[in-house]
Amino acid sequence: FGTPFYQLPLPIGVQSSDTFFERLQSLSDCKRPGKYSGQRSRLVDSYVDGHKYVFGKKAVLYGPQDQIVSVAGFLNEIGMIPVLCGTGEKTGLLESALQESLGGNFKKTTVIEDTDFVSLEEAAETMDVDMVIGNSNGCKIARKLGVPLVRMGLPIHDRLGAARILTLGYKGTQELFDRIVNEFIRVKQEKSPVGYTHI
Repeated sequence: FGTPFYQLPLPIGVQSSDTFFERLQSLSDCKRPGKYSGQRSRLVDSYVDGHKYVFGKKAVLYGPQDQIVSVAGFLNEIGMIPVLCGTGEKTGLLESALQESLGGNFKKTTVIEDTDFVSLEEAAETMDVDMVIGNSNGCKIARKLGVPLVRMGLPIHDRLGAARILTLGYKGTQELFDRIVNEFIRVKQEKSPVGYTHI
């Protein structure tokens, strides 16, 4: 029907959200509304505030390939390392997409396609990881590894309000970043011999 087709990464993270809004601007010939510029500014500011909690932390990612690629790019943006990326899909495209998304940091990442949670758990046990990111089905892996699970994607069947969890755009990225940072703070507080105090 003569309709142009544009394939973009999911807008998770500043860079991917910028790409999304730049494309909308070029197609509509309209500037980005001010409310989105404000969301972007607050997100960048929170990156500065939360960087000390996330830099160098290692994560296991699983889920659909498009979600993995976008979240891996976001983690790379905030200084985290997606050391293991697994999906049940088998396209042969995940590795090259992650190479493009992660650049030089891709060498720190193990990619598994056509996998299940048993194989993912076995691979994760050989790595020193700090967090698991994916749907509720990764709860067993996170518990076995003794690390927090940040829930995103589908299904999320063990938390109320799953349908309202945002991850896309500047606002969704802000919520995802806050959840990640707050899990690291929670773990640090729980392991502290003096209990709660200023971090």
